[in-house]
Amino acid sequence: KFHPQILSFYYRYIRITDIDEYGELLNDWKTAAKVEEQYILKEGDFLFARSGATVGKTFLYTKKHPKSLYAGYLIRFRTKNEKLLPEFLNLIIHSSKYKDWVIAFQRKSAQPNINAQEYSSFEIPLPSLKEQQKIVSEIEKIETEITTLNKQLETISEEKNAVLKKYL
Repeated sequence: KFHPQILSFYYRYIRITDIDEYGELLNDWKTAAKVEEQYILKEGDFLFARSGATVGKTFLYTKKHPKSLYAGYLIRFRTKNEKLLPEFLNLIIHSSKYKDWVIAFQRKSAQPNINAQEYSSFEIPLPSLKEQQKIVSEIEKIETEITTLNKQLETISEEKNAVLKKYL
């Protein structure tokens, strides 16, 4: 049986302030006083910020994350996996196309915002599932190369600083 107060201890409560600009969770782990089933995240769920300075910010929930639920002021979106892979959508919403759309589409007011219906108007390119997977795989390879090169740059920078420290 589902017991909201007891389960709250086991679920991370995700607010928009828990998500960095890259769509990753920060380490500030919080829980809710009560768990409501409708807010429990499932693998492949996306969260979208609807208002304020964070409008357009997104998060993809995957199995690498702890059991979680989301704050009700966020918008949850689920893909239809037979048409759109969550990993492919994640690439799209971290692209300049999406960022430009958010800037152009958000209602300018004291509190910028985009509601769920407006988010649904964002046009998502929809190649075949096979093509989506190919694109995701290629981007993952490139991101691995970037990570490797960044580590090498960091090591070289540390070596430079060590030489400077030795002689200066």
